[in-house]
Amino acid sequence: MSHSTVRRQANGVGDVADATLAPGQVSIVERMRAVADHVVVIVIAGRPLAMDPVFDIADSVIMAWLPGSEGAGITDVLFGHAEPEGTLPVPWPASGTGAAGSPEGPIRFPVGYASSE
Repeated sequence: MSHSTVRRQANGVGDVADATLAPGQVSIVERMRAVADHVVVIVIAGRPLAMDPVFDIADSVIMAWLPGSEGAGITDVLFGHAEPEGTLPVPWPASGTGAAGSPEGPIRFPVGYASSE
């Protein structure tokens, strides 16, 4: 595992104050948008990430958190076998400032936000 991968993990020594996506992640979504009719981004992370460009580029964004053994539920949503459900337990940042879940800095989505549109 590379040092940059370890640095981006959200546990122990890998904690970072900056809650933005790793470099290059937005460009991956941009490249997919250029060749795909529909772009769905699945975020697997332990906290909200500042990713405004991704919300603006993708047709849908699913926050899967850390699904563990229940990861198959994500495919149920993607293939229309289940509706997405749940609400945000913490505010979603609009920028990488402030700690994840903190009321500091601009907020993209408030606590309790949910959308299945």
